[in-house]
Order: sequence, then C-alpha cells, then structure tokens
Amino acid sequence: MQNQLEKQLEERIYELECRLAFYEDLSESLNQEIAELNKKSSEQEKIIIEICKELRAIKKSASAVGNYTLAEEIPPHY
Repeated sequence: MQNQLEKQLEERIYELECRLAFYEDLSESLNQEIAELNKKSSEQEKIIIEICKELRAIKKSASAVGNYTLAEEIPPHY
C-alpha cells in the first residue's frame, strides 16, 4: 500500500514538473514575441512620424506656392 502511494505521488510530481517545464517554455516564447512586437511597433512609430513630417513639409510648400488646393482644381475635361 505504501509503495503504491509513493509511486502515485512520484507520477503526480513528474506530471507537474512536465507541465511546469512546458509553461516556463511557453512563457519565455511569449516574452520573446512581445519583445519583437514592441520593437516592430517602435519602428513603425518612427516611420509614421517621418511620414507626418514629410506631409507637413509638402503642405507647407504647397501653401507657399499659393492658396492652391486640389479641390479648387478644374478637372481637365471642362
């Protein structure tokens, strides 16, 4: 009886250790993925900032030419 109980406990401990190892590995993988996503997000944010700067510069140069807007342009077929 004691031997069987010890065997069951050892099996249960082994099962729990396997689960723990799996979850530790999963946690590490998810942490790496999050770090990579954060890096990509930062890179995308820098790109968006640059695009906004370029857009502002284009708007500024367009307004320097005159108060010309695309909405005021007459289509070529008129």
